[in-house]
Amino acid sequence: MSLIDAGEHRLKDLGEPTRIYRLMVDGADDPRRLRTLERAPHNLPLQLSSFIGRQGHITEVTDLVRHSRLVTLTGIGGVGKTRLSLQVAAELLDEFDHGAWFIELAPLTEASFLADTIASALSVPQDPTVTAEGRLMRFLPDRRALLVVDNCEHLIDDVATLIDSILRSCPDVHVLATSREGLAVSGEVLWRVPSLRVDDDAAAVELFADRARLVQPNFAVTGENIAAVVDLCARLDGIPLAIELATARLKMLSLDQIAQHLNDRFRLLTGGSRTAVERQRTLRAMMDWSYDLLSDQERALLRRLSVFSDGFTYEAAEEVCSGETLAGFEVLDLLGRLVEASVVTFDADPRPRYRLLETVRQYALDKLVDAEEADEARLRHAEHFRTTSKRTDASVLDGNLQVIAIATDDLANFRGAMTFASEAGQGPLALELACNLRSYFWNRMMFRESLNWLTSALDRVADDASPLVAAGTAYALTEANNMGDGALILSLAARARRILAISTDDLTRGLLANSLASLEMFTNVSRADELLAEATTLLRNAEDPRWKAPLQNRYLSAWLMNSRESEQEILSLLDDPIGATAHARVGRTMFKVLAEEYEDVIASTETLDPLDEWENVMMLLYRMHARERPDARRPPWSQSRGSLGCPVRSPMGGRDGTLGWHTSNSVTSMQPSRASSRRAHSTRTCRTRTTGGNVAWFWSLVATRRGDYEAAAVLLGSAAATFENASMSLLAFDQRLVEESRTAVRGALGETLYGELLEKGATIAWEDLPLVHQQGPRTVTR
Repeated sequence: MSLIDAGEHRLKDLGEPTRIYRLMVDGADDPRRLRTLERAPHNLPLQLSSFIGRQGHITEVTDLVRHSRLVTLTGIGGVGKTRLSLQVAAELLDEFDHGAWFIELAPLTEASFLADTIASALSVPQDPTVTAEGRLMRFLPDRRALLVVDNCEHLIDDVATLIDSILRSCPDVHVLATSREGLAVSGEVLWRVPSLRVDDDAAAVELFADRARLVQPNFAVTGENIAAVVDLCARLDGIPLAIELATARLKMLSLDQIAQHLNDRFRLLTGGSRTAVERQRTLRAMMDWSYDLLSDQERALLRRLSVFSDGFTYEAAEEVCSGETLAGFEVLDLLGRLVEASVVTFDADPRPRYRLLETVRQYALDKLVDAEEADEARLRHAEHFRTTSKRTDASVLDGNLQVIAIATDDLANFRGAMTFASEAGQGPLALELACNLRSYFWNRMMFRESLNWLTSALDRVADDASPLVAAGTAYALTEANNMGDGALILSLAARARRILAISTDDLTRGLLANSLASLEMFTNVSRADELLAEATTLLRNAEDPRWKAPLQNRYLSAWLMNSRESEQEILSLLDDPIGATAHARVGRTMFKVLAEEYEDVIASTETLDPLDEWENVMMLLYRMHARERPDARRPPWSQSRGSLGCPVRSPMGGRDGTLGWHTSNSVTSMQPSRASSRRAHSTRTCRTRTTGGNVAWFWSLVATRRGDYEAAAVLLGSAAATFENASMSLLAFDQRLVEESRTAVRGALGETLYGELLEKGATIAWEDLPLVHQQGPRTVTR
């Protein structure tokens, strides 16, 4: 016999990876697969402590989930519903081809984000034109998956409605929910999670001993202390969270002293079945006991920490929670004590962050209200995240997209701050937060949410010409235009024109001119070009970094008008010291395209190794066009507009402007054959191919305008297939252009040939698309 190293694996206890060895007997290995967490997709979180005393419960619930579409674990807070659900999910991984997915609802305070939260946990592709619920219903029906939906009680009606819709539409999806009460959905099986059994050798005592050793490594249950431990566990009703809170105090109190505190502060309800209200009283009594053990300063900090949603950093805690009775330098030490007391948790991966258990947070929030400190604490919270959002916006505008992930950590806090500001009548604060976060929402393609926050805040401020109101109006107009919300577009455009007419501030006028330009592109390109030129000048005078957006967008209007005058203005502005930013590099290359310097375009795009994803895609577009090599001195893409009869605009507006070139947050996997292998590899491993779809949409429009209908049909098919596979669709403004292109191509080719070429495009390799585009016009034979 011999042992073979099988590597490290996470086992079903959800703990740290463990090295596994397989036993070889007479040279024959055990053919069975290792039953570890690596075998199926999931997001089940790592657990840092052992799971004790519920093996029989795991078996029972696992069997229920196999045979029932919806199983809800009910019971009082702290009884262990979440941990049991995770263990059951780990047991069932082999039985669900598309994995088990943990969805934590505790940080969620607004039911309107419920479907978004579930979609995010499942990594459902973003689509700004479809609701989150719609994306779920499109994503899940053909998947066999287990959804573990945790902490439903505070949003129970909305959770029940959404889960009912999922179960009706997705026949192979099973749901394991946790809630303090049932969801009352048809077919639901309720399973009450009991407290741990309490006697000399029961699970409650085993849990107490295990957790006590984390505080006192030499702790052991002996004949001398067994009675005290059993008594303590019994009076805590065998609730795991209560037991863990009690053991955390062994660092400063003896067993007898803890018992004495229980005698004085904490009385368990006894006798028969307890109602839900009584269970809440039991939980509150437990929390009252834990709260009373804290010092006055620890209590003050805990109360104020309750204004954070889904965690916080130390810096945020220091700024928000310090005040008259709590100095800033004291926060770090007090926060450490709360972590030691298991009231606050700390996680350093991927970034250092503190959290309150939701049960603790809700309790502390009640105490904050009782102390009449809630309004002040919430205002300090909102002011802190106003400052944070301003820094985030500046970093994004400067091209530092790494802050997007950091800002996402605090998304719940940003939402909470905007909600408070709106409800408290702090309209300017709500609007500034919404404006600062607009660049964040844009980069995450959360256009609808951005629009909702902007319009909500605009409704709460005066209709004046201040830079803040102007920025909010300009941003909201852009988002409404993206969404195709006709009535809102008219209302916001009227407001924008009204402010523009009375404003004398460069920043205000520049932002509004930039946003209004998008409304002129279909009907009056020269007017759009005038607005973009005005916006560029005004924003540059105001030294606002957003001046690059209208300058970038002027490339499009210059091309559409074949305006050498506009091109010269763009060239002169590109000589400004705007640094080696992605927009600057793209801008100079774009001008070379407009000026027909094709050899220079090829050289610059094939030697450059851009780090910015947006830059990478734009350079690819320019390289493709330069290789096409139109007739000498004929302006690029300026051939007859053909049957489109309207300007071409690539899908969809620039990420920091109102028009321009849109990419999702990824780079296309299509690369020309001369591109370096390193860049090609980097591109192939990108998150999605949505940007590649945008490239195909754009070139289909170009092919249509030059009369190359067969190439256009192939490109339309490729783009449509890519967007369908990514569960994405074009935004409203671009949809009109593509529909006109489809109509023109279908009319020129006929239904049969058009359909055949669409199918061909759906299967064509990305590497072949430049060849399709470069084949040139052909005679159409029906």
